[in-house]
Amino acid sequence: MNLSRLFFLTTLVILLSACDLSLAADVTPPPDQIQEPAVQGGLDAPSELLYPLVPPDPSKGAAIFTGKCAPCHGTDGFGDGPRSVGLPNPVAAIGTTGVARESTPIQWYTVISQGNIDRFMPPFQSLTRRQRWDVVAYIYSLSAPPESVAEGAALFQAACTNCHGEGGKGDGPHVYTFSVPPPDFSDQEYMAAESGVDFYKAIVGGILPDMPPFEDQFSENERWALSDYIRSLAFVPPVSAAVGEPMTTEQASESTQAAASTTTAAPSPVPEETLTSPETENIGTVNGVVINGSGGEVPVGMQVTLHGYDQIQQVISQTIAIDKDGAFTFQDVEMPQGHVFVTSVDYAGTMYGSDVAFVNGEIDSLELPVKIYDTTTNDSALFVERLHYFFELVDEGTMRVVELHIISNPGDKTLIAASEGQPVVTFELPPDANNLDLQDGALGERYVITT
Repeated sequence: MNLSRLFFLTTLVILLSACDLSLAADVTPPPDQIQEPAVQGGLDAPSELLYPLVPPDPSKGAAIFTGKCAPCHGTDGFGDGPRSVGLPNPVAAIGTTGVARESTPIQWYTVISQGNIDRFMPPFQSLTRRQRWDVVAYIYSLSAPPESVAEGAALFQAACTNCHGEGGKGDGPHVYTFSVPPPDFSDQEYMAAESGVDFYKAIVGGILPDMPPFEDQFSENERWALSDYIRSLAFVPPVSAAVGEPMTTEQASESTQAAASTTTAAPSPVPEETLTSPETENIGTVNGVVINGSGGEVPVGMQVTLHGYDQIQQVISQTIAIDKDGAFTFQDVEMPQGHVFVTSVDYAGTMYGSDVAFVNGEIDSLELPVKIYDTTTNDSALFVERLHYFFELVDEGTMRVVELHIISNPGDKTLIAASEGQPVVTFELPPDANNLDLQDGALGERYVITT
């Protein structure tokens, strides 16, 4: 069962800067519920973990890499940039397969965000979150030649689609035989935590109980080619590649040459507004239906809102009413390449959202259904799936403690507060903790002190 996750970040510190994270309404939603997307801003909390709303774009990361990273890491990421000779420690060769395949995207995103002062690398908080993820995507392209990605695409289409699906979303025709669904290689949170070595090992040894080993079917080079292609499924493919079709070697080579050309032409950081993909005339429709996941009725005439984003800036907002069957259609919607769409509804004081749809290629129709749920004040279904603690020595007498609670709600109703102004869930704090700060909110607003 897919469990929705709600992240709580609690920071206890004597001298504390505010955390810049975002959550939707103060509720704990059940499975499959996606809350209204928030515009992402800068990074203040050093231990924040935020996954990209849309697939990172290597072509946009190329120009940023040249201005921010190449002076030390080198144009090809070999650690041989002009500034590297003046540093007391060798610069990481992030463009080599040996380094890249052992890493995970979230590790590199964290280093870009926080820096690595021990090795004289500063944090790059001047970059937006989207730009940092774009740079991460470009860095992986340095160690994955287009020929390898193209070879992996061909192997994947020939041997893997029956289970993993043509787009790697875990929706192949044989998936109904699985006891555990295959992973979705477009799931940003899942892919951010996986390394190339993880993919390679899964190919060699399989994954119990459903995936058999493929050690004898593929050579070592073919396994790495598959690993490179699987990694690419989490990123924006080159514009020349058709939707749902693997890139040819020629297409991939052209894409690499175009990115290199962009890199050469950008000796300094490029303003974010210049990184937006050029818009093309593409008009389409967005369809969907509102479904009550709790088995209840869907209110007649419920309003549905369509949100359209260019990068992380909202550029479209349209609202219409559903018909008697709960269906809705937005007509004559501009769908430029690279734009992102999501639909949302407000039901019983809670905002529910559809999956996020990314416009790639000549798409003229999107399906964005929304699932709503009835509410409950019974929190017995909740459980803490994971709990992380982060410690930071601010100065000689100050320790910052960050708690990241990942709470799951496997029930079929959305948890809300028993009454207005009351907490939905409560947390125990250490004795004498002070200067409490919370993710996306302040005490007395979304968060309240209890006894």
